[in-house]
Amino acid sequence: MFQFIPANTQGPVGSWTDHLPYRSVNFVAAGHKEIYGSTDYAITVFNREFNEVRKLSTVNGLSECGISTIEYSEQKEVLIIAYESGNIDIYDNGIISNIPDILNTPIAGDKSANIIRTYRDYAYISCKPGIIILDIEKKEIKDTWNPSLDGEQNEVFDLAIFKDTVFAATEKGLFKASATNPGLSYFSNWEIIEGTTGSTYNATASAGNSLFINKYNESTASDSVFYYAGGRLNHIPGLPAARNHSFEPVTDGIIISSGKNVTKINVDGNIERMISEYGEGQIDARNAVMDGHEIFIADREQGLVMIDEADHYASYIPEGPYFNNCYSFSASGGEVWVSGGRVNAPWNNTWSTFMIFNYARRKWSSILRYDSWDVMRIAQVPGEPGHIYASTWGSGVYEYNDMQLVNHWEENTLESIIPGRPYVRVCGLAVDSDKNLWITQSGIQNNIKVLTEDKNWVSLPYYIDAPTIGDIIITESNLKWIVLPRGHGLFVLDDNNTPSYFDDDRYKELTVKDQDGKLLSNIYSIAEDLEGNIWIGTDLGPAVFYNPDQVFDQTLTANRIKVPRDDGTGLADYLLGTETILSIAVDGGNRKWLGTNSSGAFLISENSNELIKSYNTSNSPLLSDQVMALATEGSTGEVWFGTGKGIITVRETGTRGSDEMEAVYAYPNPVYPDYSGDVIITGLSRNTNVKITDVSGNLVYETLSTGGDVSWDMTTYNGRKVSTGVYLVFCNNEDGSVTATAKILIIR
Repeated sequence: MFQFIPANTQGPVGSWTDHLPYRSVNFVAAGHKEIYGSTDYAITVFNREFNEVRKLSTVNGLSECGISTIEYSEQKEVLIIAYESGNIDIYDNGIISNIPDILNTPIAGDKSANIIRTYRDYAYISCKPGIIILDIEKKEIKDTWNPSLDGEQNEVFDLAIFKDTVFAATEKGLFKASATNPGLSYFSNWEIIEGTTGSTYNATASAGNSLFINKYNESTASDSVFYYAGGRLNHIPGLPAARNHSFEPVTDGIIISSGKNVTKINVDGNIERMISEYGEGQIDARNAVMDGHEIFIADREQGLVMIDEADHYASYIPEGPYFNNCYSFSASGGEVWVSGGRVNAPWNNTWSTFMIFNYARRKWSSILRYDSWDVMRIAQVPGEPGHIYASTWGSGVYEYNDMQLVNHWEENTLESIIPGRPYVRVCGLAVDSDKNLWITQSGIQNNIKVLTEDKNWVSLPYYIDAPTIGDIIITESNLKWIVLPRGHGLFVLDDNNTPSYFDDDRYKELTVKDQDGKLLSNIYSIAEDLEGNIWIGTDLGPAVFYNPDQVFDQTLTANRIKVPRDDGTGLADYLLGTETILSIAVDGGNRKWLGTNSSGAFLISENSNELIKSYNTSNSPLLSDQVMALATEGSTGEVWFGTGKGIITVRETGTRGSDEMEAVYAYPNPVYPDYSGDVIITGLSRNTNVKITDVSGNLVYETLSTGGDVSWDMTTYNGRKVSTGVYLVFCNNEDGSVTATAKILIIR
């Protein structure tokens, strides 16, 4: 049966999706039709005309994900985005221009912007080095001003241009200078306002004939607001006692954002409106602007918030996890689970809040606890969607079903490092085919335990001579491979499918050496491929154990893959031999994805002798070059990257496919003239032979599937684009016992 599938059913191969938190907004800017709210990682965009919310991130072309602040230039009609690194983007109606001048300048210390103000043709960036002036039209740095008493660096938190005078709110006082003075890069051209020397001023804004300034009072949680008149500051009484984060000008006054309050005062300093309650839970307003009769608020808890004149409330939060923390993935059955804790290099606690995130049916859900910390791993129970176990580095093991807590095992059930105290360190988790949960525990005598399906714990009588017991995987042959971090190799156990009976067990500690006898001390990751080989990630690249079921009968070698140089010397180099491999994932085509500590991610071919592609922050939307976690989602082909700056995915071939090939189809289908990607034929079994012909039976293309997919660029063998027409797809599995067909309509 032939079936056409709508073109928009799935994203094309190579398409990226960010999974960043959008709940915690720091700054807000109002454009002509859109409102922008920046988080630490990306930007929420609310289109007022169409009442739509969308994301703006590295996926859309932003240069980075560490955003410090944003500002909209009404005169130039562009959004200016400043990053913690000093990098700058200009967003102009979907087109992004990068200005790396500050990033590339050898300035010592912090380059991040505190706030941006625009005035006529320029953007004024307040930062630790002073005030950096950006020519918006020319997209270049024009000057750097240095308001200080002695020429030493003086951090600027905000500025206002008021009656042809520049006022700079700094860590060492409030400074002013003539806005027409061309020599403001020289400190002596600045004057400090009487009575402000040595105090910190962090916000300023002008409205009408009034200039307002905020004095940061370090010794208290309450700042002081002043207006400037007669060459001096005059205190404004009666404002709420609060820490004021930002001032923003409006036509007839300013808006003060101070965490629990958003206060609008008029040009005389009188309160006209105070917002201290909206939405659900506590508010944390950091910045606010007025657009028409509505106030848009950057809230650290409730996202991009809108309050109208009648105090009606709306919150705009694109889909994403609650936080960006990601230490490990568990992906199966159309669900992806994320653990949000971690340990540091010597495996001590980082005291990260207990965080578990779930992605299913294109929605994110979160489990947060504040009585536990450092969730290390998550194990899904096969065939039971929503049923998981979670290990923690100090609080034992948790069981959840449908996001609800079912069980918690800690020091009363599992051994604690310190008897009688809640210090149960568990890392590795794996569920076997009988739904027994296997865990690894550090700092105690019996390091391996099993929770049987009837919820009884079995403590295996094996002490592993290593200070830290890491990940555990259960292979297709039911062997348990355990990583011993920090130079202690591996531990392998064969329990003979009898976890409660020990007399038939076999176990072995492995000192890992490569084929040249070199010791591979530091192992960071482990995975089994579709051929049953065991891959490990080390600080000397990847290595693989072939015939791992022979581990108890012979001395196994961890083979590091050698790649010929092809330069006539006959020499070869180890594949990624200088990289630290933090994570490994195997896709449906038996290709290996490798996540590194500092170089992004790499894809290795099925036969492991070819480096197919790499992703890093320079050539892709990848958020960070440190890829701590990897997962492949077998039903969609999506590859999940867990980085130090959050989660992002890319759609790839390499789905798990189907041995029966009962639902083979192609997408997009029909293919319209404006489509520029590949056509994907999916639902195949691994290594399926795929032939594509025209309606006359002429062979156009032939290949083998990668997992459950074939990617066709709509060209013939000689590279010519095919013409408009219907193309037939004939599929035969590896042994020819199962066949399938499909039809593709291409319109040029």
